[in-house]
Amino acid sequence: MNIEVRRLQPGDEPLALQIVRDLIPESERDGREPGLDHLQRLLAQDSVYQIAAMDGNIPVGFLTAYRMPALSCDASMVYIFEIEVAATYRQQGVGKQLVNLLKTLCREDGVEDMWVGTENDNVAAKRLYEATGGICSYPDNCEFVYQLLEDKN
Repeated sequence: MNIEVRRLQPGDEPLALQIVRDLIPESERDGREPGLDHLQRLLAQDSVYQIAAMDGNIPVGFLTAYRMPALSCDASMVYIFEIEVAATYRQQGVGKQLVNLLKTLCREDGVEDMWVGTENDNVAAKRLYEATGGICSYPDNCEFVYQLLEDKN
């Protein structure tokens, strides 16, 4: 298996759309998908890390992360927002390749810290983050989501 892992750049919008269609279930995106103009704006931002794992022309995994300035010091930090690997490619190192490329890109960009959250029962994700050097600092964290278009408060 020869998997290529790379950061998407402007011009890769059709591939980004293919990743959405192939790797994010419709139920998780409420049947919606981004337009090419939206993906063009997304990929043009250097603070967005959109990384794809490809088996030839087939997307088999992706990672999305965002870089932001820290408030507490003169530094940047990165949040891994989502990572997905196609079921038939799991447990083969694809997730590790995605995270390790992100770590390399972040070091090149002078990022000091990366972080990611996951459910306590997501054993595979926890194993991936530990295997790539992540340290579980807050094992009892809970995540809250605000759906702003539905919330009128």
